[in-house]
Amino acid sequence: MKGKHLKRRIETLIAACAVAISGGVFVAVPPASADGLANPSGTLTVSCPGAEAFIQVGWEGPNKVNIWWRVEDTGTAANISPVLRIQAHDEDHNAEPFVFPGDNAYFVLRGGNGTHQDGAKFEWNPSNLADLNHLLVKVQNGTTEQGTSCYQERNIFNWTRIAYRKAVDKQGADYLLGGTGPAYDCSGLLLTSYNEVGNFPDFDTSSVRTAEQIYDWARTHTSPAKKYAKRIPTSDLKIGDLLFYTNTVDNGRYITHVAFWAGDDTLYDARSPGVKVGFHANTSWWSSRFVAAYRILGVTTVDNG
Repeated sequence: MKGKHLKRRIETLIAACAVAISGGVFVAVPPASADGLANPSGTLTVSCPGAEAFIQVGWEGPNKVNIWWRVEDTGTAANISPVLRIQAHDEDHNAEPFVFPGDNAYFVLRGGNGTHQDGAKFEWNPSNLADLNHLLVKVQNGTTEQGTSCYQERNIFNWTRIAYRKAVDKQGADYLLGGTGPAYDCSGLLLTSYNEVGNFPDFDTSSVRTAEQIYDWARTHTSPAKKYAKRIPTSDLKIGDLLFYTNTVDNGRYITHVAFWAGDDTLYDARSPGVKVGFHANTSWWSSRFVAAYRILGVTTVDNG
């Protein structure tokens, strides 16, 4: 057992030092380790009796994702091999299979109870999908030859990066208080962009319209469901996360502004009258009024009944 852990530590150190050459540019290759992704966008567990898969995703764009996966024989079904499949889907459910080691569109875990296998793929970019809307993860207990008594399918959605892309498509629009297009205020930009994403269950703008109401929704929708929010520490911010601000420095916490995190200490938002929708520096004035950051996530269970 000690030798196994040492081997993994060595492999992780080697991977951390690796680089890939693309178009003459050196690109750091993130390490794959037993600990999974350092800052995943979301996680998903899919299980059947005797078979369980744990998936981490890091959405790197509207059509690019880092995936770390693990499949395990949980020992509750005899003489079966857990099988894992992952597919990328666009909003119309056109699919592209994830290719596992051995160039297979599935992974079969063999070896008995308690064993597990894990792996990773970075910046997977299914070439035939305009937007990587979601991943479909399927787990079954047993191969076709062994017989399958159970299979489960779940989706994990890429709403955050697609909504951010749709917001950026509106760069240069005018600011308008209460505007939801073609001019926008801060909350109107967010709600319109999310409600344009395929398979997103939409925000009810009759009850969720202002930055304060979006913040209240995020605070109260924190348990995994089809659409929910997760509070994110500033150290783990990813592009597309939502940042909420107050225009006062007291403890009232009345939210008056919401913005997309754009990376490099930059916000993307509809800021104020006379300022076009676009990228703006997260200045000290704004950072002193920062309240919280949230990430909108989504998962669904596929009904196989």
